[in-house]
Amino acid sequence: MNTRRNKILNGLALSQLLGVEIGPLDKPLVEKRDGRVIYIDHSDAEKLRLAYAKDASVNVSKISVDAIWGDQTLRQVIDRYGEAMGSADGSLFVDYVVASHVIEHVPDMITWFQEIRSILNSSGEVRLAIPDRRFTFDFLRRPTNLTDVLAAYSARSRIPNTQCLIDYYTNVAIPVDVVAAWQGKVTSDSLQDKRFHTVEQSLVIVRDALQNATYQDVHCWVFTPASFATLCADLAVNDLLDFTCHEFHDTAENDLEFIVHLRVSDDKAEKVSTWRKMAALAHEHRPT
Repeated sequence: MNTRRNKILNGLALSQLLGVEIGPLDKPLVEKRDGRVIYIDHSDAEKLRLAYAKDASVNVSKISVDAIWGDQTLRQVIDRYGEAMGSADGSLFVDYVVASHVIEHVPDMITWFQEIRSILNSSGEVRLAIPDRRFTFDFLRRPTNLTDVLAAYSARSRIPNTQCLIDYYTNVAIPVDVVAAWQGKVTSDSLQDKRFHTVEQSLVIVRDALQNATYQDVHCWVFTPASFATLCADLAVNDLLDFTCHEFHDTAENDLEFIVHLRVSDDKAEKVSTWRKMAALAHEHRPT
């Protein structure tokens, strides 16, 4: 059966590999019983349990964190983990990285990919589940483009930048019914009075974030399958992405996410070609 988990993990011999799952919270895709996996998050388990204590959708007792990716690079995090686990020189290289609904939160997407590449072996893979904005509260937002991620990369952003915050808080609309969106019943006009924040409220939040360095957990980036593939092709053309699109699962009917398998590559032509192929395969005739 082609379940969500199978789509994401298909082809990985988990029992024989060493992997990383970023941001698993209480619902890891790769269980410890499946094989050797390192759970990495932006905070320790205790702080995450406190943060999600009132969220009925999260079973805080199941939250587990092996390593924290914060101020240090991911390479440093993995090296420290290796030392703690008794690795001879502390250096570990992993076979795969899994991240479900994580990339859209990352303040600097280019550096995020580069840091993931730094811990993967030469045939390593990345498996991503990514929300499709056409069926989420990001409906009113425009898809992220090359200049957006270049601005964050140039600034080496560690927190969402001003443009990301303004775009998020002024355009997020709630609720967006997934099935209704698939049926074409959700439109920009129908959501105009469903915006979750007024401009005035948005400015208060953003100014607080800027003046007090208050971290805001927002969707920095917004994608459709085609826009994500086009962005990755643009990054590959400019030598800013070291991965091919190895496999792609388009957003399924009445669902809100697409799945992409990435594989390490130094072949520029191959990288660009695979991302352009994904862009061509994506069904952009769906609701916009």
